Amino acid sequence: MNKAEKLRAYELNDMASNIVPLSGLGSRTQTTIDIGKSWIEHAPLLQHLKTALDANVWLCGNDKSEETVEFYGERYNTSVNEFYEYLGEVFDVGNGKRPVVDWL
Repeated sequence: MNKAEKLRAYELNDMASNIVPLSGLGSRTQTTIDIGKSWIEHAPLLQHLKTALDANVWLCGNDKSEETVEFYGERYNTSVNEFYEYLGEVFDVGNGKRPVVDWL
């Protein structure tokens, strides 16, 4: 794996670990309404993760043409940035910015 693939793998794993419906409800009895609200709040996160995963599949594929890499690279970066913006706004997790990886 090259650096870009390692970075995408880290970001996708971090995004998936941040999707935790029903967190904060702890020992409360959860009603169907609570469960529904939690999943509705997480739906945009799931959509951004899906878009990033789809773009990553294309970036890891055999078609390495400049147009493909540019299009799906932009799509991947946009979905990751939007994921962290939404996460920061709705769930007060982090600062709403993509995490900086310094170990690469």
